[in-house]
Amino acid sequence: MSPNLSSGFLFVDKESGWTSSDTVTWIKNKLGFKPIGHTGTLDKFATGLLILPFGACTSFSSWFLGLDKVYEARIHFGRKTDSGDPDGEILQETKDEDTLHFLKQNQKAIEQEIFSWTELTEQIPPLVSALKWKGKRYADHYRSGMEVPTRPRPIKIHSVQILSQSARCLDIKIHVSSGTYIRKLALDLSLALAFPAHLSALRRTAIGSWNVELAKPRTELEKGTGYSWREILPMKEFSLSIDEAEKVACGATISRIAVQDPEGQLLVSPGGELLAWALPGSGTQAYRYGKVFSQAL
Repeated sequence: MSPNLSSGFLFVDKESGWTSSDTVTWIKNKLGFKPIGHTGTLDKFATGLLILPFGACTSFSSWFLGLDKVYEARIHFGRKTDSGDPDGEILQETKDEDTLHFLKQNQKAIEQEIFSWTELTEQIPPLVSALKWKGKRYADHYRSGMEVPTRPRPIKIHSVQILSQSARCLDIKIHVSSGTYIRKLALDLSLALAFPAHLSALRRTAIGSWNVELAKPRTELEKGTGYSWREILPMKEFSLSIDEAEKVACGATISRIAVQDPEGQLLVSPGGELLAWALPGSGTQAYRYGKVFSQAL
């Protein structure tokens, strides 16, 4: 981490029982990081990595949203909730002896179903979610009894690994594309097996190439600290001359720059300061600006 930053990235290890919004609000009010954004939320019961850009680096928030995620999850058999997590309303529950008997008789079927997730190409999001329809969250519509149109969304499960198994629970590690709901996978597993199950724990351990080991709990964060843009952003840098730097600061394009990489390029001053984020253009346009910073970073 770097000290005395006015712009950068916070890596937070979110605790269970706090929403992502609660965490952002607490950091904003307690430590004075303004503005501050997020790059993908976690459910209230979940823990793990949140990447929070602050200051001018909030301009890069959208770039992180499309990155793959890695989770460690606990599937709890014998209870099903409407949300697929421990905070939902219980829909079905079985006795301990019935659960243990089911798991003993169906271990191979459970494993086959879980490993088949890597063949999925789409997923219908859970009804209890923060997705919006007609200006309201799916969860709000569902709780009020209103039907919500369910449209599948493309997903990719890159890998699934079974970590351990206890009397009623199965711990897995799963690498997924952005937008994949792990608790919906637990609900679909329950449906496929015709036996109650839900996700009792979820921990996000990675976003893209960044691991939760880089993160700190919110209570251990200090004002002015974080990771600088150069420590985090993977885009290639393009060094400008003094004259070119002055033109970029005014929003003018540089003729010798052509951006092909979809991630874009970072245009830096002769002194190594970040001046702009350049993205691929369209048609005859060699590139366009994702952001020109009013003050060099």
